[in-house]
Amino acid sequence: MKLSKGMTAFIIFIVLVVFAYVNYAYVYQPRMLKIEQLDRDIEITANKIIEGKRIAARLGPLKEEYAALLEKLEFLEVMLPKEKEIPDLLVMIQDTLTEFNVDFTTFTPQNISWEKDRIYGKMPIAMSLTASY
Repeated sequence: MKLSKGMTAFIIFIVLVVFAYVNYAYVYQPRMLKIEQLDRDIEITANKIIEGKRIAARLGPLKEEYAALLEKLEFLEVMLPKEKEIPDLLVMIQDTLTEFNVDFTTFTPQNISWEKDRIYGKMPIAMSLTASY
């Protein structure tokens, strides 16, 4: 079976079109999608690097501020009690009053008023004392 030149050219053209379509659909497009995804990943990573450099540039002052805050915390921890000291306060007041022959008839703690930074509060105490001269 001998094919004419026109038919051979048409078959070659069809084979080339099918090859081009298969190459485009199954090779070129997936690779382009992969390239686009990798480009997006590169852009995201570059943005993360820029953000990391920006944070790293602020790291020095932040470390200094952190150290200053730690020093302030240590200072405040020394000044403030670790626990509520009311039981110790009562014992100390009772011992002192007994030592000087003074009796207290009422001891009424009032509401706690917190300072603005809420680190500690003040608790006024109403007391009535009786003593002899």
